[in-house]
Amino acid sequence: MNMYISLSIKKQRNKLYCFIFFSVLLSFVFSTFNEELDLIRYYEAAIDDYKEYNNWVTYLKVLIERDFDFIYSLSLYFALQLGLPLNLVSICYLSLYYIAISEVLRRHFPGLKVVWYVFFFVLMCAPFIWVREISRNLAAFGFFYLAIISYLEHRYKSMLCWLIVSVLTHISMIMYVPLILGAHVVRKFTITNTFITLTIIVMLVISYIMPSYLLDILALVMDGRGISRYSLYASLETHGALLSPNIGYGDKLPMAYIYIYSIALLIRNKNHDFMYWMLLFLTIMLSFFILSNMMFTNRVIMVMPIFVAWNTYSILRTKKVFDKSLIKKMSVLGILLVLAHLYSYRDTFTIF
Repeated sequence: MNMYISLSIKKQRNKLYCFIFFSVLLSFVFSTFNEELDLIRYYEAAIDDYKEYNNWVTYLKVLIERDFDFIYSLSLYFALQLGLPLNLVSICYLSLYYIAISEVLRRHFPGLKVVWYVFFFVLMCAPFIWVREISRNLAAFGFFYLAIISYLEHRYKSMLCWLIVSVLTHISMIMYVPLILGAHVVRKFTITNTFITLTIIVMLVISYIMPSYLLDILALVMDGRGISRYSLYASLETHGALLSPNIGYGDKLPMAYIYIYSIALLIRNKNHDFMYWMLLFLTIMLSFFILSNMMFTNRVIMVMPIFVAWNTYSILRTKKVFDKSLIKKMSVLGILLVLAHLYSYRDTFTIF
């Protein structure tokens, strides 16, 4: 009997993973790419490097000296060596991103069905166009999610390995490591929801008064360590996501929505576990970035879905009618914003 249940669960899991993989595959087959997007630039750079370096060991030495975070570029190089399309690398990374979210929910909330509104919310939480096109960050987030899965299963050595791989894929992942350590420590304390609400309000006020404060710290750290290539992330203080005239409402509304939705989850969820604190810390980071820096805003939002989904399920598990109704209504709104976001990119991301 147990063997039958195990086989049934494995079959359902494999079907879900295949569905995700082929959905991502179709999105690459039936779409065009704008030349200015990150994905195309990485592909072109990989092709140029492949022509220049015919030995992967030599190429790896060059990468380490030039970029430090070399794993994504090296994976493109290996794909070219094997004669594989570069899109296949992106398809695998994007599939890993969504599969990791699904796997966390499947393992830790077995009594709850993966309902449609959570699925749509996860897509909305990190707008699909960002996730697909900001490709090197996406790869790093996929490895970061594997670190989170390892943490939840108390495999801390494995978690450390995946964190290192994540940082070696995109150096900006270093800023998430202290969040994991902080969430691990704070989860052991009993803190009331009133205190959490007051903390959120205080952080909102501080972030609105000094939106560039965190950016100034990041710029100081980066410049002090001579990481000039990454200083760009901390220098665009006049390009706040919600204030920039160059960004349409198709982008701004999903950003504002995920911000508000995350705050609502933090206030409603009484289970202050590790995943709760991770969402709180990321929401605090977003408070600073959403008015000050577009590049950090979309990347922080991209890492949030696994924590948003967890906290959504944590609330749904309480079986309170009010919470379920609220999440359903907000999820319907999220679906509309997904459509608005896709429409705003109709020229950049064309599905035939």
